[in-house]
Amino acid sequence: YFDKFKDGNVRVKSFGLCEKKPTLEPTHEPTPAPTRLPVIPDVECKAREKVLKVQIKTDKESDETRFIVKQRNRENKFEKTIISGNKLKKSAINNFYGCVNTRKFCYRLKVVDTKKNGISGGHIKMFRNGERLYFDKFKDGNVRVKTFGLCEKKPTLEPTHEPTPVTTPEPSHEPTPEPTRVPVITNEPTHDDVGMICDSSNECKSGACLGGYCCIESVVDTCNTCNSRGKCASCKDNYTLCGHHLQDNGFCKPTVSKKFTTFRCGTGGDHTDYPSTDGYNYCAMDGHCPCAKKACYLECEIEETCWIGSIADSLTDYEPIFVKKRTPEPTPEPTPEPTWSLPMAKKACYFECEIEETCWIGSIADSLTDYEPIFIKKPTPEPTHEPTPKPTRVPVIPNVECNGSQKLLEVQIQTDDKSDETRLIVKQRNRKNEFKKAIIREKKLKKKAINNFYGCVNTRRFCYRLKVIDRKKNGISGGHIKMSSNGKALYFDKFENGKKRVKTFGLCKKKRIFD
Repeated sequence: YFDKFKDGNVRVKSFGLCEKKPTLEPTHEPTPAPTRLPVIPDVECKAREKVLKVQIKTDKESDETRFIVKQRNRENKFEKTIISGNKLKKSAINNFYGCVNTRKFCYRLKVVDTKKNGISGGHIKMFRNGERLYFDKFKDGNVRVKTFGLCEKKPTLEPTHEPTPVTTPEPSHEPTPEPTRVPVITNEPTHDDVGMICDSSNECKSGACLGGYCCIESVVDTCNTCNSRGKCASCKDNYTLCGHHLQDNGFCKPTVSKKFTTFRCGTGGDHTDYPSTDGYNYCAMDGHCPCAKKACYLECEIEETCWIGSIADSLTDYEPIFVKKRTPEPTPEPTPEPTWSLPMAKKACYFECEIEETCWIGSIADSLTDYEPIFIKKPTPEPTHEPTPKPTRVPVIPNVECNGSQKLLEVQIQTDDKSDETRLIVKQRNRKNEFKKAIIREKKLKKKAINNFYGCVNTRRFCYRLKVIDRKKNGISGGHIKMSSNGKALYFDKFENGKKRVKTFGLCKKKRIFD
């Protein structure tokens, strides 16, 4: 609960199991599940077991698809069924759950398509405690098989050749242990030393001492160092550290992309005090938060590699937009004497550099304005000690200050000689799906000129709409409309005819209206 308590004399918040208790007559109808929360399985696993999730996205011929997960016995046969399904919903994501102990047993997933043509537009995913074990699009063929867990070939139970211990003269009244429970091979790998401090790999049953800790055998091929739980603390090249690694519960995945997105694990939809990016209530299930730790009231950056196949990926219909990470630009140190070498080309503002004529011709800047540069020959390498003259063509920077989560929006209108016919407005959408709040509003534009207008927007959280109107319904002769966010182009139109142009941008998925 959170409230600033700015006025009044009381605040009341109930929490816990607060539904109204029924009368003495029992009701047989189940309580409807909340609309934005996924169905969580009623699965209780033992201490050493983990929740196994099998997800199958079907096509319209779901009756052709069936699957089964079985556990291997001591005779190396897969007989015990853990999960199975042969009645799957059409063109839907079907989730099934069970409990497995992958440190002790070997399991096998088998998915069959009876028509031998795969699943059109579907997939198979398998997770263990949220960690993805398997993914296949099943585009063709009739079967997919995946084994996982402790799947080294077990020997048959042949009698050992160790000498039988000599019995004492007095008879023992202790019951003889069953022979089937005595391990045949004494050096079979166990996980008793997982996460223990080590100096060499010979001290670990997995044969891997990485970063001073014994690793779990299943992560040896991907981890660069392990932590006190035997899991990955850092990854090898071409792998990315995912999961709740800030709580020593991370794992390494093959790197798909270095792009990232900003994500917020909060209290639910927009009507709550700390809305989540996807509208899911992570305060109720903080273990589903895709950030680097279980959390609520947390904003973080998530790489695309870690998002794909995560629990959060399947909770809602939210589709994140991933962008490339900006590499930090080093602060240039002042040189004692000026040199004539060209500076590194980069995106910049408040920056002066030398440009060769070859690079200027055909560049974006060449077409932005009517400016015609004068090119001169480079002077000799001998430095001059005269002060560099101040640049004469510094652009006018808008007096707009945006907060940390906002970006600078620029709308540029090039008008004709009838600028009084043109007007523009940028509005922000509210919770009722109405565009009410004005961000930029202009109706007095200069004739035959480039008019620039600025405002602040948060396109990761809100939806916006640009509307440009020409009252005479004949467009802008020789003009244009341009819109950019932090220098990145969002929209361009020459507006050669017609009455108006409309462009929506930002987080513009249709929102539910809360009564």
